[in-house]
Amino acid sequence: MPHEESPDQGVARRGAGEVRVVIAGGGTGGHLMPALALARELVSRPRPARVTLIGGDRGPDREVYAASGLPYRILSAPRVERARWWRNAVLPGRLASAVLAARRLVAELDPHVVVGTGGYASAPPVLAAALAGRRVVLQEQNSRPGLATRFLARWADLACVQFESAAQALGTKTEVELTGSPIAPQIPSDAHFAGRLDPALATVGVFGGSQGARAINDVVLELTAEPEVPRFNLIWQTGASDHARVAAARSWPPSAVIEPFFSPMTAVYPLLELIVCRAGAMTLAEVAAWGIPSVLVPYPHATDDHQTKNARELEQRGAAIVLPESELSARRLANVIAGLLSDPERRARMAAAARAAARPDAARVIADRVLALVEAA
Repeated sequence: MPHEESPDQGVARRGAGEVRVVIAGGGTGGHLMPALALARELVSRPRPARVTLIGGDRGPDREVYAASGLPYRILSAPRVERARWWRNAVLPGRLASAVLAARRLVAELDPHVVVGTGGYASAPPVLAAALAGRRVVLQEQNSRPGLATRFLARWADLACVQFESAAQALGTKTEVELTGSPIAPQIPSDAHFAGRLDPALATVGVFGGSQGARAINDVVLELTAEPEVPRFNLIWQTGASDHARVAAARSWPPSAVIEPFFSPMTAVYPLLELIVCRAGAMTLAEVAAWGIPSVLVPYPHATDDHQTKNARELEQRGAAIVLPESELSARRLANVIAGLLSDPERRARMAAAARAAARPDAARVIADRVLALVEAA
């Protein structure tokens, strides 16, 4: 039987020079985290690629990329103003200036492939790469492709998506592959607070994303004050701006672990029987990979309402229950949590459905496809 080699082994055996990859994306964690996961996969190969990350000058890009220890650059890039639409009159000129700066950076870094993971920061480098005749790969996390992905798809060699509906939305603009989104390896980490949890109780996580979610926090505060709500261990990420208010609300039992932010999440996910959270694409990719039944409260003001579309995808598979924020109340959330905690068989079915929807090897698959494009050049 012939030996099947990975793309990086093929490039190495043929004596080619180093593989250079630029990964551009940013603005939110949903675009930064897949960029980091893919970069770490590429540099971990037996023949490591030389990866440079590119982020924008707004949002957490600089902080997140600097903390990664990977090489990175920051570009000034324009973004579409949705609320103050009249400001978009200067967008073409600002985009042209950003693309010129990106072309200089692409010439300097000389990548074989540029990967765009979405957000305003991905557009100038991907456009510059296309103009320079470089290979282009897009990675789209949401069920409804973002504006950057929709705009850039016509120049891409490949688009790697998480949801089937995203593939359908892109149509025939480019080759599309259903790969999932790159996430951190599923290696459980030690949780310093694990000894505080009551082993006789189920553990519920409440997470509003990296910034927290005031609407969810308010409802959970009300819910936990009700004496008839079943007892459970609570791991609650409040977000930095709401932590002091939540922590001071009452005298919390030791089994309530309340923090502004948890990192790494690999210390938290293995402890959960149920999670209440927003429906950002990367959160859902991780929740599915860890097989956690979820109650999803989509952020109602997300662009194109993409969080609701993401959430409905998991709900249709039987992995989640969706509670729109407009219908969220302490009583309703309490009933849903109580019903799930009292029904381990249903939670098991939801967990199995979540794992069936997951693509935990997305980083490896996309890295293989990126290196295959280099080999084919």
